[in-house]
Amino acid sequence: MDLVTVSGRGEAEERQRALVRAKSNLGPDGDGFFVIEAIEVAEGIPASMMIWQKALVGQANELMAQLEGVRASTSKTDEAASWLKSALSLGPKPSTALLEEAAQVGYTAKMIRGTYEKLGVAWERVGFGPGSHIVWRLPNAH
Repeated sequence: MDLVTVSGRGEAEERQRALVRAKSNLGPDGDGFFVIEAIEVAEGIPASMMIWQKALVGQANELMAQLEGVRASTSKTDEAASWLKSALSLGPKPSTALLEEAAQVGYTAKMIRGTYEKLGVAWERVGFGPGSHIVWRLPNAH
């Protein structure tokens, strides 16, 4: 099992930190369930204590930004996912046309294919032989 976690320190509560999944090969990314609080077990001896609290829901960068009181930065991949979702919102489109449009606005085919998987985009082959093409659509859109 591979699990990557991130922790961040709260702005208001200097002693409070959150631990959130950043990546996991066996489960979803993001979300967390506890807060790590700095304590002193004896005079001059610091320690950490995990406190199970309400569920922290969201992607790691969003949760850390919220905890630290800053705005989450949007990655180029997130922007590409937003673009692809918008491009497919009006209905299915040929994949070659989408990749060409993406290149015109600065997204590589690799980025779009990564967001394709992230969004769960469905595809189907239209036609057979040399004139056939692949059409992408958002999940549950027919």
